[in-house]
Amino acid sequence: MTILPTWKQLRSDWMLYLFLIVVTIITFAPLILMLNVSTKNSAQFAVNPLGITRPFHLQTNYGFAMKIIWRPALNTIFVAGTSIVFSIFLSSLAAYIFALFEFPGRDILFWGLTILLMVPTILTLVPRYLIIVDLKLINTYWALILPYIAQRQVFNIFVMRTFFRGLPKEVLESARLEGANNFRIYWSMVLPMSKPIIATLSLLGLLVIWNDFVWPLVTLDNPDLRTLTLALYQLASSGGAQWGIMMAGYVLASLPLLILFIIFTKPFIEGMTSGAIKL
Repeated sequence: MTILPTWKQLRSDWMLYLFLIVVTIITFAPLILMLNVSTKNSAQFAVNPLGITRPFHLQTNYGFAMKIIWRPALNTIFVAGTSIVFSIFLSSLAAYIFALFEFPGRDILFWGLTILLMVPTILTLVPRYLIIVDLKLINTYWALILPYIAQRQVFNIFVMRTFFRGLPKEVLESARLEGANNFRIYWSMVLPMSKPIIATLSLLGLLVIWNDFVWPLVTLDNPDLRTLTLALYQLASSGGAQWGIMMAGYVLASLPLLILFIIFTKPFIEGMTSGAIKL
């Protein structure tokens, strides 16, 4: 027997669908506008900035933008990849110890560490810069990699420690009874079971590093080492307002993040809903 929905239910569903449609339009409108502008030359943008114009100047805009950003994109990928790998490895080791080992002062040390989350990142800009200058790392990849590794440690430790405490202790204890040492348990059992939260923290860290502008600006003068945000800034400030070329550069810069989010959507959602990042 089919039960027909009531008028109240239909009205509620209609309002929900309308709200979702409006939110979707607001979300995707800037992306569609960016794609549209990336096909225009300066004359077309001046005459009709929002509408669709022909012919499309894809080869000119995207070709010029690619020449500007391809090397900075590789630099950013190298810096982000190296920073995230070391950051996840070090923070997971610390979180493993905080979550599964008992030692005097553990909780005091952990909560003392998490207090650092309250310190705004911008307040550490000058001390970080002075340290990098003292280490003579200005205009090197290490001027970016080392601060990025340290920058994510506290948040990663806090989240991963919460996740590790939820792992089945019976499985870990059985492995210990079979003769596995602590590092083997960490490497062969804890990390494989933590793929969702690792994927989530990696993507969040990548987003921060990929979009960072201030720190590369103050530590890099060498054009061969500049990152993607610096290249996009140069693209926007050179030769006047070439909006088509600028938007083409923004589209190309967004593609790697979009591809990664599509690939890792499932583990990312699992990590977000695991309860480990519910502060």
